[in-house]
Amino acid sequence: DMSGRVTMNFGPLNREGGERRLNVAITRARMEMVVFSALHPDQMDLSRTRAQAVADLKHFLIYAERGPAALGAEVSASAGDFESPLEAAVARELRMKGWRVDPQIGVSAYRIDLGIVHPDAPGRYLAGVECDGAMYHSSAVAKERDKIRQQVLEGLGWKLFRIWSTDWWTDRARAFDALHEKLLGHLEADRRDRIEREEIKAEERREAAGTAPEPAPDPSHDEPAPAAFAESGKGEDVAGYGRDSPVTHSGKGPGEGRPDHAHGSDGRGSVPGEGNRYVAACLDEQGLEPDPSAFYDHDYEPRLGAMLDHVIDTEGPVHENVLVQRIARHHGFQRSGKRIRNILVGLAKGRRRRTHEATGDFFWPGAREDAPTPARYRGRDNELRRIEHICTEEIRAIDEALSTGGDAVEIAWALGITRLGQPARTRIEDAVSAVNQD
Repeated sequence: DMSGRVTMNFGPLNREGGERRLNVAITRARMEMVVFSALHPDQMDLSRTRAQAVADLKHFLIYAERGPAALGAEVSASAGDFESPLEAAVARELRMKGWRVDPQIGVSAYRIDLGIVHPDAPGRYLAGVECDGAMYHSSAVAKERDKIRQQVLEGLGWKLFRIWSTDWWTDRARAFDALHEKLLGHLEADRRDRIEREEIKAEERREAAGTAPEPAPDPSHDEPAPAAFAESGKGEDVAGYGRDSPVTHSGKGPGEGRPDHAHGSDGRGSVPGEGNRYVAACLDEQGLEPDPSAFYDHDYEPRLGAMLDHVIDTEGPVHENVLVQRIARHHGFQRSGKRIRNILVGLAKGRRRRTHEATGDFFWPGAREDAPTPARYRGRDNELRRIEHICTEEIRAIDEALSTGGDAVEIAWALGITRLGQPARTRIEDAVSAVNQD
């Protein structure tokens, strides 16, 4: 849904006997099967359904992603209650800190005392916590207790942390704080690794499709060489003016006769030394260190407010989606759900001026309201090039800075938009026509 929550409604698979339908669906391939899924298996929380087919679907997607190694790592549901007072005490403290804990998680022939559910993916576990309880003492020899068991579980993909009963009874607070810090550190590392894996996969997809990522601008030139472009015969889309057919600065070819976009007519909104380039906020350089574990705390709001102020003052006017994304990514969050969005947008509304448009709210810097609107048509990434993320006033400013005469194609070309659909064209034309009417 809009908040990123998976409904766990899989149609016929939720019904009794649905596993037979799934079996038919996945056993028709003879040579090869390629699985395309908009849903990651980690998003499927089996604790919210009893349907066998849904569990089978999740395990199949895990197998499709990881291969045969996943077959030995099938995780069963919680086996029931705690097996020792220590497990119950540790779980109670973890839950008070916001962790979701499942006792006695079964993996192959072993069981893990406490499974810590991943905050970003409720369908998988972040780590396991081992206590020296019943499962530990059931091993016949010390080597099996301390080495073999851990090696087997880690080989199945588990990250294990151990807490000793002697440490717990001697200094409970210290033992728990150490465990809590380890879990937070592992969560942060896992989020970084996940982002890196997604970037690698995206790069592989681009290579497979025969495309390359956008090259970094050459600092020896104010503006990269424009790309060839052509208008479609229907007049609805502009396609083909990507980076496949570059032209030189001589002006010959499709770019001939166009204004020199490296030098706007008025330079309004320019950053010294950067021309009309979009400058993204860098929160790390401001010393605004994130604390994901305290994000929802009321006492954390001043630091969030400082982050919001910096992003708005640096990038304003900035769309609410971009603003939320900046802060969420700074905290390592993979997604910005409804709760995160409400917190950030609510704080921003009370700190900076905003304007409302059909595409959402835009937040403006704290300068005076009659300050010139920036015309940042350079340095925008794919997210910032989206026309719905550029406010009407800035579209007008870009039109004036480039002297395009309201040409939607010209404005899109300057922004680096490689395909101009009808909705985007209409938004540009409406923005420009409004100022012309004025």
